[in-house]
Amino acid sequence: MNSRSIKVMILPLIGLIGFLLNWNVYAQEGSNLPKSVRFVTTVVNWQNNNDLRFDCGSATSEFEGTVTPRVYYGVYEDGSVGTLSTASCNFTLASLGMTASSNFQIIEEYDFTNYVGTVLEFENMNITPGKVTSTTVNNASSDAYGAYFSNYIPSSSEVAVLYNMNLTNSSGDIIGGHYVSQAYLQDEEEDKISEKSFGVITIPTYCIRMNLKVRGNIANSYGAFTINALGQEFTNSPGNSIDVCTINGELITAEDIDNFSHIDVEHDIAYTGVARANEYVKSIESLGESTSGSEITNEFDIVATLNATGSQTGLVYRLLPFLLLIGLVAIGYVYIRKNSVRS
Repeated sequence: MNSRSIKVMILPLIGLIGFLLNWNVYAQEGSNLPKSVRFVTTVVNWQNNNDLRFDCGSATSEFEGTVTPRVYYGVYEDGSVGTLSTASCNFTLASLGMTASSNFQIIEEYDFTNYVGTVLEFENMNITPGKVTSTTVNNASSDAYGAYFSNYIPSSSEVAVLYNMNLTNSSGDIIGGHYVSQAYLQDEEEDKISEKSFGVITIPTYCIRMNLKVRGNIANSYGAFTINALGQEFTNSPGNSIDVCTINGELITAEDIDNFSHIDVEHDIAYTGVARANEYVKSIESLGESTSGSEITNEFDIVATLNATGSQTGLVYRLLPFLLLIGLVAIGYVYIRKNSVRS
């Protein structure tokens, strides 16, 4: 065996022994390797009267090193985010000056470019990611909370893996401490990823639809409803619907919907313009909600019911003149017929 063959066999062995003994590792920094990890949250149809709050998280090494995240935001359109702006670590979305009904993304980034690793090679960073919460809906079991956050699934903890290397000069001499060559998360398939989506928060636009109806065996449907609710008065005739999405220029909220469903029907709903109007029994019946895009419509039947006899209203009352006329014609016909027979 010649000396060249011996060298070829010995060099890998030396490298293996160096790895096992944790000797210094020398390598060139890859320019295309990520040095940071990101957590992304998308907000759809944000509204300033249904505001959200973001509180950023923290990262701590298993060896006590720490990194403070940076937070960015930008308008999200056609599946991509535009120019990013920097935000403070904790803020409400209203403070960003975004336009109502806009979509945007919040990006929390943990950048390890300038982090000095505490150990050579692999080091774990335990991350508690930041989280978005509602400033108006605090009950996580409520329907409103579900409408906001059903597609938002943030992690309570993540582990970023850092690969640290020695800082060397062109000759391979160590000239500084460990630097991060690569930072990554691992997904469920154990793939290395640098960005993770926490999903979508949708701020719905709420609307109320009031269907106005009159019921009963002799009820008159030619009166008018007057409804006092949400600080406003609504008036319309039966058979029609009233759609309400704003009050005094402000979008209504889930709380407004709940308040409307519990209005005092005896005092807040009136059916007028008909005889015996005070005998009508008023009621409100919820028909549930329907969703179209980010709009949630809650539908209600507003009903006035009169079940009585001897009323001067209703179908019988409206047909009475015709019944009398038909009766008179019949009597006249019989009278004429009898006279004709006698003659």
